[in-house]
Amino acid sequence: MLRQSYQQSLLPDVGLALNGDLVCIGTAQDALFEGAKEDSISFELVWEDGKKGIWRFNYDQEADVIALSSPKTASDVYKFSLFSDKFHYIQAERIGSRTYTE
Repeated sequence: MLRQSYQQSLLPDVGLALNGDLVCIGTAQDALFEGAKEDSISFELVWEDGKKGIWRFNYDQEADVIALSSPKTASDVYKFSLFSDKFHYIQAERIGSRTYTE
């Protein structure tokens, strides 16, 4: 979801892209855990060299979006493979079910 948001130019300033080529979550409300105490989503990634990326997002009920709420993550984090062309995404369903015709 972070990569997809970055590719859609929503990171680092706007919020999360819940639907796209990599993931399809649905609406912003669909992305939230039903029993959550807060209407927020956060990610914290730590790379081998110790650099951290921390993103916090709040649910905006009126607009039904997940908007960035934390201070910006350092721009050098966006140089790591998760956000670069060197990233390879392998989907669980590579070839889905197909109708067999003779």
